Amino acid sequence: METPGNNRKQVMFGAVNSRSGQTHFQLSAHKRSARLWRPAVRRSPNRPRLSAGGLHLLVIVDGASIYKSKSTLAWLKERPRIVLVPLPSYAPKLNLQEQVWRWLRAVVTHNHYFGSLDAAIAAAKRFFAKLVEQPEAVLRLIGLTGPPLQRALAGFT
Repeated sequence: METPGNNRKQVMFGAVNSRSGQTHFQLSAHKRSARLWRPAVRRSPNRPRLSAGGLHLLVIVDGASIYKSKSTLAWLKERPRIVLVPLPSYAPKLNLQEQVWRWLRAVVTHNHYFGSLDAAIAAAKRFFAKLVEQPEAVLRLIGLTGPPLQRALAGFT
C-alpha cells in the first residue's frame, strides 16, 4: 500500500475556565512555549484584577514542557500574581481540559472519516465554536454541575 509521503500534524491547545465554563482553543504549527497558553489567561472572563492587593490567578497545568520553558518562566517572573499549579503526573482525570479533549474525540473524530487533515481541523473548529456558546454544558461535562457526560452530549447531538 502506498503512503501519502507527508506527516502533517496540527498542534491544538485548549484551556477551560472551571468557574465560568468558558473554553479557549488555539491552533499552532508548533508547540512552542507560553505563547500558546498566555492568551487563555488574558481572555479569562472572570479573571480577578491581579493589581488588587493579595489576589492571585491560579493556572492549573499538566506536565507539558511549555510551562517550564525559559520564555514561560521569564513571562511569569514579570507577573508574580499568576501562579502555575502543576497536576500530578499520570492524572488525566484531574485535568479538566483532558475531559474536553475526550468530548471532542467522542463527538468529532470517533467513527468519522475525514478525507484530509484540513477537514478534521474544520470539524474541531466547529466543535469549539459550539462550546463557546454553551459554557453551562462544559461545566456539566467537567463535573462541576449535574450529571456530566450524558447531559453535555445532549447539546451536541
